[in-house]
Amino acid sequence: MDPSSTLSLLVAVLLVASCSAHNTKLQYHLFSDSIVINTPQGQHSHLPPSPMLFVFPMDATVQDAGNAVSSQGDFSATLFGVPVDNSWSLKWFLSQYGRKEIIFHPETKYELVASIFPAAQKIDFKKLLTDPHVIELSRRYHDNLRKTTREYPHTDEELLADGIEQAIIWAAIFVTHHWGKLHKFPAWKDFNQTGLFHLSTGQQLSHTGQPSGSDDDEVRIALTSDWGAGTYEAAIVATQMTEKFSPHWTLHIGDVYLLGVPEEVKTNCLGQPAPHSEKGVQWPSGSIGSFAFNGNHEMYSRGYGYFDNFLPTLGVPNVSPQRASYVALENKYWRVIGLDTGYGSYSALINSPDTSQQAAVVEWLKNEVNLGDPNDKRGIVLLSHHQFLSAFESKIKYTAEQIAAILPPGRTLLWLWGHEHRLAFYKPGTVDGIPLNVYGRCVGVGGYPVSLGSIPPDAKSAGLLAYDDRYLHTVEGLVPMRKGFNGFLHMTLQKASLSLAYYSLTADPSNPNVYTNDPTLLVTETFQVDGAGSLQQTAFTIVNKNMTVVQYM
Repeated sequence: MDPSSTLSLLVAVLLVASCSAHNTKLQYHLFSDSIVINTPQGQHSHLPPSPMLFVFPMDATVQDAGNAVSSQGDFSATLFGVPVDNSWSLKWFLSQYGRKEIIFHPETKYELVASIFPAAQKIDFKKLLTDPHVIELSRRYHDNLRKTTREYPHTDEELLADGIEQAIIWAAIFVTHHWGKLHKFPAWKDFNQTGLFHLSTGQQLSHTGQPSGSDDDEVRIALTSDWGAGTYEAAIVATQMTEKFSPHWTLHIGDVYLLGVPEEVKTNCLGQPAPHSEKGVQWPSGSIGSFAFNGNHEMYSRGYGYFDNFLPTLGVPNVSPQRASYVALENKYWRVIGLDTGYGSYSALINSPDTSQQAAVVEWLKNEVNLGDPNDKRGIVLLSHHQFLSAFESKIKYTAEQIAAILPPGRTLLWLWGHEHRLAFYKPGTVDGIPLNVYGRCVGVGGYPVSLGSIPPDAKSAGLLAYDDRYLHTVEGLVPMRKGFNGFLHMTLQKASLSLAYYSLTADPSNPNVYTNDPTLLVTETFQVDGAGSLQQTAFTIVNKNMTVVQYM
């Protein structure tokens, strides 16, 4: 195979079609001079008894492919479950619709291709997704969807875009909402507010250093990330993270799916049923209040659903709604600071790697939070959607560099993030020379399917201690995904002590698609603030012995 043929394969021009009688999935590969169909091992009489490759000329039609692959001649390709015109050119069909499969991570896959073939070209996604055939098929799909009813707005298969139908749903929403003017970035100062709230009372503080209230009282915080998926799991997490813990605060550290458009915020976060679902999913509030921080998915629709529909429902009742995407909760022992790493991640394509804090947030950290005050010895917990440390994905260091430039040297803090769709724990330390000593935790996933994987090559250099790789079941699709357990985190503050308990949902032993009423405790840990304002870990216990513990030789 010549390099141009290999290049076509590398850009992953794959399409799922179906044999109408048995819904058997086939893989298609489009090369520069031929078209190849790869059939799985036959499980039905109309398929070959073993995997086979069929090679077609470039002028073949969809019907030609069906006739060759299906010995019974009952083949039909489908999009959105609707048969397509079998007289279409097979090459045109695959080139137009197959490439949808790489839209969701174009930067990564383009870099992979470019590293092998420097002449590789980026695909014009906007032109591709505005194809009238895609728009018409998307309309027909949604018309069919409205005729069906399910319990919750989204399924795992839709969120993972494992088939061309789901891919085009995402693509159609993306085309409609992604390009245009970004939502204005609101700052607390725009409303003559500080964005500082007392941990025990919810009282809005005039400035840091003068908290009022019962500072010695226990404060309970329930939090999760990547929760706004509108799934059955999200609904169960919303219930279990609050019902026995009775949190004073609930915090979401980012991502409403698929693209955080207003309709998705309403169904996935505010409890309104979708046109095709019996129920919506409601974000739970703590007894004092609730806040949500921005992720990259909210910005796929330029932030309008997040800022205009979600934030006004949050905050502290009778004190203030959440007016900005960052906040600080504090008492005389602690500062819990939520940051926005999502706003800067917007890109005209998909994502920008720039997750730095906006100028208004940097000013706020300096002048309202007084983060640089060397005399302030309170413990610090940072919350953000994106990681700055990872053994599984890239290190995103923009916000860490900004914090390090403000914070007095020598402090050790706790940083909790989401985004990576897993639960993972890291050794304390600095990253790539940034003078910031951190206990890093990826807190797990509240509603989106949980990623699994073997110990990554960067585990040792990143200081990976343990992660949750327990297998729940497989989500079927073009690329079947081994799925793990969704979960949440409980944080308890008592004077200068902080304790964390990490939970997952518990699968019913007789049905992995159903969960019991009692979550599974995975890990506990405690910290104490010392006289210099640094966190010292006093205990770290892996409770569930099925967690993956990284051993270093």
